[in-house]
Amino acid sequence: MSPDFWGFPTKTWWHVVRIGCRTVPRMLNVSWDRVRHLFGETLREVGTLVFVFAPLEAAFAERAIRPDLLATVILGSLAAIIAGIVLESRA
Repeated sequence: MSPDFWGFPTKTWWHVVRIGCRTVPRMLNVSWDRVRHLFGETLREVGTLVFVFAPLEAAFAERAIRPDLLATVILGSLAAIIAGIVLESRA
């Protein structure tokens, strides 16, 4: 290994993460608040899409979808929306 491995001196080996059989530099400047905010935003958006399109799919489906299953999907999407809002507000 060269003394300068991808911009990191060899003595600072903890800046490198091994993924499978490849060695890649670790991102050191990760803003975990930003990660939490983006994850919350994504969770909220997915919950909104499921909340809107699951009943639409059930309305136009050829086979009838059980009401308890549809209610479970809607409650799960509402839980995802609420969790997304909470994660976004904490960031």
